[in-house]
Amino acid sequence: MISNTTIKERARRKTPELAETIALLRKQKKEIWFAIASTLARPRRKKVSVSLTKINSLTKQGDYAVVPGKVLAGDIEHNVHLSAVSFSEKAKQDKKISIISFQDLIKKNPKGTGVKIII
Repeated sequence: MISNTTIKERARRKTPELAETIALLRKQKKEIWFAIASTLARPRRKKVSVSLTKINSLTKQGDYAVVPGKVLAGDIEHNVHLSAVSFSEKAKQDKKISIISFQDLIKKNPKGTGVKIII
C-alpha cells in the first residue's frame, strides 16, 4: 500500500478530472476507496484495462463493480453496474451495463460494501 502523500503527489500529474476523482476517493476514509485511489494514481504504463468478458466471469446479476482503468468490449450475459475511468465505444453501447460515475457510486454506497474491484 502506498502512502497518502504519494497518492497526492501522483494525482497532480494526471488530468484534472482524474485528479479530482482521486482526491474524492482519498477523502472517504474507507480502505476500498483508498485502494482504488492508489490504483488510479499509478504510472500510465501500469494502467488497467479489463474486457467485459472478464467482468462477466467475476460478477453476478446486479453487482456493483469498479474498474480503475478502461473497460473494453466483450460479451456479458447479465446486468452489471460499472464505474470506470473510461469505456471503449463498443462497451458504452452494451445494453447490459449501466455506467455510474465514481461520485454517484460513493453517494450510493459510502462504505463500499458489495463493491468489487476488478483489475
